[in-house]
Amino acid sequence: DDKVNNEYKNKENEFRNALQNYNTSKDEYEKLISEDEINEEMIEQYIDIYDLSEISEIIDKYAKEKNTEIDFNVFNSEINYAINSQYTICDISFKVKGEYIDITDFIYSIEDDDRLNFEINDFKLINANDTLEASFNVKNIPVLSKSI
Repeated sequence: DDKVNNEYKNKENEFRNALQNYNTSKDEYEKLISEDEINEEMIEQYIDIYDLSEISEIIDKYAKEKNTEIDFNVFNSEINYAINSQYTICDISFKVKGEYIDITDFIYSIEDDDRLNFEINDFKLINANDTLEASFNVKNIPVLSKSI
């Protein structure tokens, strides 16, 4: 019983510390935004800005490895909050065809790739003419403007 209580208290303290760190970081960020003090160095330090050709290479590599056919389109995000003109906030829509396990392996690969940091949104899987097709989006990706 004491072990359970101690473990609970430890986890509760870990949670409170994590929440406090989050709130501190959030407050610092909001202060920077409100005071218009974000500069190029901060952007480079905290934001991964992607070159479209690098994204394409990584995605194509996974598609071949996982035996899937892909089609993806890059377009301006509805929320364009870029700090400067060097990059554009984009969304990427995907269509992936293949066997179920191949599609899921492809999705796991791009989602788990540390170079991409993609989060899958709006996932749909349909059976079209005896072929499985998945569609999904990745939102708010900063892309180098000159690579678009």
